[in-house]
Amino acid sequence: MDPNTAWDAMLMAYAAKQWSDALHFAEALKAWLDRGGFPPHPTIGSSTGSHTMQPDEQLSRAIVVAACDHICRHCLLETSKLA
Repeated sequence: MDPNTAWDAMLMAYAAKQWSDALHFAEALKAWLDRGGFPPHPTIGSSTGSHTMQPDEQLSRAIVVAACDHICRHCLLETSKLA
């Protein structure tokens, strides 16, 4: 698995409100991390855009796990509304 590709696909699906796709990528990425896989490399920045950084592996993992948890909950809620 390429976690960077999964991260990008998850975020794109979430932004496009493609709930089942976003959920699929979030679950796959969480499973990858749970098995000890390395996290993707999100870039984070300040609200003014004056500073960006590449977080270390521990912060990357924390960011990705939190985002995946949020996306899983949100996508499940959205798909339950459609049922």
